[in-house]
Amino acid sequence: MTSSSALLPAAIQTHNHGTHQNDEATIFQGTVLTLADGKFSPVDAISIKGDTIISVGSLAEAQRAAGSNAPVRQLAKGQIIVPGFIDPHLHLLFTALVSHESIVNFSPSAVKTLADAHAVVEQAVEKRKPGEWIVGFGYDPSLVQNHPNLTLNITNAWAPENPVYIINQSGHVAGADGKLDGVLFEEAVSVFSPFIPKISPEEFIGLARTTLKSWAARGTTTVFDAGIGLTSGWSEIALIKAVLSDSLLPRLGGALAIQTAQPFASFLEVLAPPPWSVAAARVQAIKFWLDGSTQGFTAAVNEPYLDQPNNRGILNYESDEKLLGLLVPFLKAGWQLILHANGDRAIEQALRVLKIAFKDVPNRNRDIVHRLEHVTVVSREQLARAVELGLGVSHLIAHVRNWGAVFRDYVLGPQRGERIDPVRDDVELGVLYSFHSDSPISPVNPLQYVDTAAARLIDATGEVLGNTQTVSLEDAWRGVTINPAKQIGRGAEIGSLEVGKKADFVVLGKDPRLVRPGYLHKEVEVLETWVGGRKIYRADDVEVAFNTKN
Repeated sequence: MTSSSALLPAAIQTHNHGTHQNDEATIFQGTVLTLADGKFSPVDAISIKGDTIISVGSLAEAQRAAGSNAPVRQLAKGQIIVPGFIDPHLHLLFTALVSHESIVNFSPSAVKTLADAHAVVEQAVEKRKPGEWIVGFGYDPSLVQNHPNLTLNITNAWAPENPVYIINQSGHVAGADGKLDGVLFEEAVSVFSPFIPKISPEEFIGLARTTLKSWAARGTTTVFDAGIGLTSGWSEIALIKAVLSDSLLPRLGGALAIQTAQPFASFLEVLAPPPWSVAAARVQAIKFWLDGSTQGFTAAVNEPYLDQPNNRGILNYESDEKLLGLLVPFLKAGWQLILHANGDRAIEQALRVLKIAFKDVPNRNRDIVHRLEHVTVVSREQLARAVELGLGVSHLIAHVRNWGAVFRDYVLGPQRGERIDPVRDDVELGVLYSFHSDSPISPVNPLQYVDTAAARLIDATGEVLGNTQTVSLEDAWRGVTINPAKQIGRGAEIGSLEVGKKADFVVLGKDPRLVRPGYLHKEVEVLETWVGGRKIYRADDVEVAFNTKN
């Protein structure tokens, strides 16, 4: 295979210059939860120099490593340091896009009834000329009273002179007005994508930076875009490079959407093998979508959806052979494979095909953790097979919090609904698991992921969804730190606070071990977020005390 940096898109470089770091050592004294070996493993101090941790342990050890003149940052009473949070699956530019003022908000916070949706459309009509498209995001029938779809008849009645295109909260189903019949599923959604408002590159870059900074305010130090190219194709590479020219942002890694990488034959012949460095980002994976959304009834499940005896969802690859033919060339070329699979029928296909692919490519890079994404409806036996194949599993854990009652009572029924995203099974079977937002599907808030995994509380009702799948706080904490670091291939750099790793950490206002599971996101404040020894976020009211006399 030919490999030459001269053949890469202009925004891609095969090296990373990085940013200037302060080479002065600094000591942080106070309780530090290191997550070394996946345990809280508290210590009394850490010291950093430049972008790297140089000591972890006692204050005396920190002073020996940092030098007698190193300033000591004394944490205030109650404050604590933890490893920076990692979200291994989200969509940066799509999140930025739907935050634009031209995109109408149909999210569950704004639309709880059909009347609410009608009011939102009426307001949008008032702001547009006849013939102008109304483009919205976030409508979710599963969370709207009586679960109505926005069909052609409804939107025509509400906006007779304006075509309407509304992307479902899941991103996998859309309502479209025009010459079609109404609701679109899976690949058909892309038919209307050209009607999404065009935003200037400068505005797009600004929205993306604002988005990343909002994630930093939640303690997020690394994010992984699981579908680069979905919004704007190859131009997203240049956009990402421009976004990251502001260095005070979280780290970014990513996967190219398979649609972006096709036609795959010429892609593999022309482009350098992974990982690529795009400014401060690292692109290393290819993302495949095997099915759709569980709450949208398009995830491929083995048993029919509740009260829908003929609906088992949509399997995007009808034959294993077609999927295998797409996967193997990327596997041979050293790409990480990331497979979107919500339902157990899609998961079964993923396990079958990956087993064959791994056998067909015995000399593959075995340090790469190939991943199953979302993994909502899954059996314990399937998880055990994922372990045998060395796969990572990442859960959209907000399914429990936001959609738990809906899955149980409307989508899946109690038996399957109670055990969606079964994290205790993960822990007991030795699965390398993590939690993610899939933003903009759910907000980036790692403390809330931890809460949900530990307590499994449903927001709408306060009920526990499947108490047999709750886990300890420590187990949940691994899902936003050391485990996703390994899944994105950066376990030697980030995910825990250990000597030689990057100084990515968060200062919290309260020790999470003292808070009842389920209430962390309400009681524990993110005070500061540090990436590579640089502070990228600080809450307004944080007081910092340094002692330079040792």
